[in-house]
Amino acid sequence: MTRRCFGLDLGTSAVRLVQLRQARSGLRVARFGVEPLAPGCIEDGQVVDHDATVAAVRRVLARVRPLGRDVALAVAGNGVIIKRFAVPQLRPEALVAQIAWEADQIVAPQQRGEVLVDHTILRENPATGEIEVLLVAAKHDIVRQRLRVAQDCGLRPVVVDAAAFALHNCVEAAHGLVGGETAAVLAVGASTSTITIVADGVPAYGRDFGAGGRDYDAAIQRATGASASEAEALKRRAAAEPEVAARLAEVLLPVSQAIAGEVQRSLAFFLDSTVAEPLSRIYLAGGAAATPTLAPALGERLGAAVQRVEPFARLAVDAGVDAAALAAEGAAAALAFGLALRREDDSP
Repeated sequence: MTRRCFGLDLGTSAVRLVQLRQARSGLRVARFGVEPLAPGCIEDGQVVDHDATVAAVRRVLARVRPLGRDVALAVAGNGVIIKRFAVPQLRPEALVAQIAWEADQIVAPQQRGEVLVDHTILRENPATGEIEVLLVAAKHDIVRQRLRVAQDCGLRPVVVDAAAFALHNCVEAAHGLVGGETAAVLAVGASTSTITIVADGVPAYGRDFGAGGRDYDAAIQRATGASASEAEALKRRAAAEPEVAARLAEVLLPVSQAIAGEVQRSLAFFLDSTVAEPLSRIYLAGGAAATPTLAPALGERLGAAVQRVEPFARLAVDAGVDAAALAAEGAAAALAFGLALRREDDSP
């Protein structure tokens, strides 16, 4: 049987590692670790400082000591495009040609040599006689940068997933997704947020946009004169202390409303291009998920229930795993958890 990979999330502010193992009672957390990244190491999905990123990964590997070298990585940012489309049921060679044509619609001719394109068949619809296909295009540079980091740490990358798909897998495993409903998975990171729209249990649309925890930090700095580190600490206190949350609500709310607006635009674009049920639920993940004004702003703007993702809530934890750190990270580790669910030979 193919072994499960461990997930390695190379984020803007931290490296996160999750390894799961299958026990008789179900999945267990076998390894977990977080290592902060200095500002500027990774920006908009690009590895800017290779050496510093490698050093951070090596530190978390030395501390956590995952079993095996097989690793699953994710790509995100403006260099990743996701498109879902339906085609008539065709002979294999005709289907390949149709998929190639669809790829040409999202990749400019002058960029074809710079972009990796992959696809997966989502399902066949006997009622319409169509096949639903999910197409992913990612810039070579973004993929190569991540592969090089992993390889320079002695790892064997066996899966490179789109962040949107890994987040979908996380929510499906941790909470389940109701067939027939339209849901959104929103991961708000330090500088980039990823929105995945799931229709009838299948990822149907994905997009990254430039907004996240650093925007909250900047707003706190402008309002209070705090340093960057002080603003980060205040943001974290606001997530845990109601009195701090109340004091900073007017400062944090405009950023939350801007993020909600981006989600609303993504949803409108998706609904304009397909037939789907109205949005019923938003699953909130990422390091900034606990920001107190974010869930209310999303619920008010989109008229949907908002639920924070808790990847580890129902899982047992092996001895040696820091359960307190695991609980503290929670939604911030959603991407690494989704990657840790992957195997070398499976599909998104």
